Amino acid sequence: MRIRQAFVLFVLGTAAAVGVCADSPPPGVRCTLVMGGGGVVTPDSDVNSRWFAINRAVSNGAIAALKSKGYDVREFIVEIQDANRRFAAMARELDLQKCGQVLQITNNLIGDSNSDGRVSSFTFSASVIHLVVGPPTTVVGEYEKTYTYPLTKEVMETLSLSELGGTIAADVDAAKVLKSRTG
Repeated sequence: MRIRQAFVLFVLGTAAAVGVCADSPPPGVRCTLVMGGGGVVTPDSDVNSRWFAINRAVSNGAIAALKSKGYDVREFIVEIQDANRRFAAMARELDLQKCGQVLQITNNLIGDSNSDGRVSSFTFSASVIHLVVGPPTTVVGEYEKTYTYPLTKEVMETLSLSELGGTIAADVDAAKVLKSRTG
C-alpha cells in the first residue's frame, strides 16, 4: 500500500492540531468518509472543472453502491486543488463526522514521452486510510487500487462513471477493509 510521501509529511505537521479521530472511531460511530473530487491539476480551469465533474460522478457511484451494501458512508466531495488545504479540510470533516476511515477517490491524467505532452491515459485511484493521532500523527494505508484507461474517444463514450464507482465499491467491499458496515 502506497501513501504519497508529501501527504504523510503534511499529516505529521498538522493533523494533531485539527483534532481528528484516533485509531478507531468513538464507540457506536463506524462511518467512512468518502472523499472525492481530488485529482490532476492542469493550467486549464475548464479541464479541471470537467475532471472534477467526472470524479464526482465516479465518487457518487461508489457512495451509492456502498450504501446499498450496508455501509455508513458520508459524502465529502471537494474541489480543493491544493494538497495541504485538501488534507486540512479532510481532517476537519473527519472530526466533524466522527468517522474512523477515509475512502479517497482521485484521478490523474497521464502522458508519456512519445505523446508530445498530450494525455494518453487516465487513472482513478481508490485508497482507504485512517489517521493515528501521535505524536507523531501518521496516515495508515489500508488499501489502494488504481484503475487505468486509455484516453480515447471510444473509452470516453462507453465508460459508465457510475459503474466505475460501483466497481470501486465492489473491490473495496471484497477487500474487507471498511469498518462502517451497519448490518
